[in-house]
Amino acid sequence: MLSIDQIKTKAQSWLGSEFNDETRKEVKEMLANDEKKLIDAFYQDLEFGTGGLRGIMGAGTNRMNIYTLGMATQGLSNYIIKQCGDKGIRVAIAYDCRNNSRYFAETTANIFSANGFEVFLFESLRPTPELSFAIRHYKCQSGVVITASHNPPEYNGYKAYWNDGSQLVAPHDENVIEEVQKVRVENTGVLLASGLIAGEALMGLAIAIFAVFNIFLYNYFSFFKEPTFYISFIVLAIIAYVLIQIPLKNAGKPDEPAPPASGM
Repeated sequence: MLSIDQIKTKAQSWLGSEFNDETRKEVKEMLANDEKKLIDAFYQDLEFGTGGLRGIMGAGTNRMNIYTLGMATQGLSNYIIKQCGDKGIRVAIAYDCRNNSRYFAETTANIFSANGFEVFLFESLRPTPELSFAIRHYKCQSGVVITASHNPPEYNGYKAYWNDGSQLVAPHDENVIEEVQKVRVENTGVLLASGLIAGEALMGLAIAIFAVFNIFLYNYFSFFKEPTFYISFIVLAIIAYVLIQIPLKNAGKPDEPAPPASGM
């Protein structure tokens, strides 16, 4: 456990020009007025484990922010390059509806792009299985989803995936952790996007994932020729609401059944 003086010294290092104004303001406020919050934010580094990162959002080494996320992304990038070389690397990124998820996803995309990777960034929130599909569909070497699953709203997280569409497993998990631990926060602030982010390319993936549902609707209308068709869809996560609209639109208006989109 660090002493309070060590924690203050660690926090003061986050007042440098490599940190944005919002971060410096929050750190100054903790140094001046909130020792308890300061200790919790800086007494340790947010650990990159086998599942990636997860923590309370805010300024500090023990918080989920663009700097701790940046270190994780650069460490993952270094490992991908070691395993796959530095040419032709593709990664996919998805995110959920939590606070800052889009911002964190864009930050992750920028750092991957700065490493020369081609990045497929979903244009809107998506469930994790769609990331797994995207990784395989676009033949990516890796992928990331920004989510903290069931944790309270002040949390967010970062989960890393390999080229088979699954979360990192041995030996990749431990090797990525080793690379992340080598990265210092000051090494991530200068990374900028290099124009290799292809977000719009992923717009059609939801249609592919819901192909079976589209076919079901078409067959139902064709066989039963029902004038009215009712669907009860219970949303357990808001992401599902985003996706269900695509096959329903493809199936046609509720009072005017139509076949699925071309090619289905």
